[in-house]
Amino acid sequence: MKAETHLEVYRPFAGTLRANPRAPIALWKAGMRVAFRRRLALVLLLAPPAIATVIFSFVVYTRYALEQGTTPEALGGDSVIGQMAGSMMRDAAAEALAVRKQIALFHLSMSAFSLLLVAWYGAGLVAEDRRSGAHLLLFARPLTRWGYVLGRFLIVATFGALGALAPTLVVCSVATLASPEWSFVRLEGDVIWKALLYGAAWVVSIGTIVLAASCLATRKAYALAVTFGVVLGAGALAALLAQLNKTAAWRALSPSMAWGKIAEHVFDVRAVRGRWDADLAYVSIAAWFVVSCAVIAWRVRRMEAVQ
Repeated sequence: MKAETHLEVYRPFAGTLRANPRAPIALWKAGMRVAFRRRLALVLLLAPPAIATVIFSFVVYTRYALEQGTTPEALGGDSVIGQMAGSMMRDAAAEALAVRKQIALFHLSMSAFSLLLVAWYGAGLVAEDRRSGAHLLLFARPLTRWGYVLGRFLIVATFGALGALAPTLVVCSVATLASPEWSFVRLEGDVIWKALLYGAAWVVSIGTIVLAASCLATRKAYALAVTFGVVLGAGALAALLAQLNKTAAWRALSPSMAWGKIAEHVFDVRAVRGRWDADLAYVSIAAWFVVSCAVIAWRVRRMEAVQ
């Protein structure tokens, strides 16, 4: 029997395929469209970082306003109450509101919110593909396994940037505009690029851990449990070992504590939870990254083989 082609329904492809198709970008766009459809979860997860950014931006603005001898309108302006508030805060502004120290603490506080964003939107990416069999369709397309991983990682990185990089850009912009004669850029300009590099490295590190957890699970709930089990469980184990052995260096086993130590080293602030070598923190983060990448490569390779 001779097969017939109904051209009124099926039209032959008349174009040309790209030599380097942008499949990871298409995969990223599709994933972002799906994520933004769930607006309630997006609002609930983005609200705390947004509120914290507004509050901290006001703190930075207040610091520079008091430094110039003026009291912000929100504190009473030129009224008697405002002058009293300004006089009480002005003496302690240099230490309590030091921008470098505050930005370092701000990064550490934003890490928790950013982790929630990355975990919620990244834990189900590979797990749900495995559960529904969507990866079979994806790998049947002109998509390599590294292109698949990159497309999924871009989704994780986007939400990580919303929680870790976007607030930093806002705060640094406020500090730049509020400082007299651009003093923030002239005196503390290195904080800007250090904050951006720190945030980007944090997103890459945590993003790979979340994707590795997603590769090991078959459901989003299980992947979330693995993610928080690794992050929180490693933190509890590290704190227990540090307490039992009376050595703070055991805290390097925890990715969150290691990133806290790296923040102290990068921003040149005093250690809060014991003094230990920052090199151990860098080694720990590198080890977590290598292990996570190995897990991702192993699981995705098995997914590609099973078609």
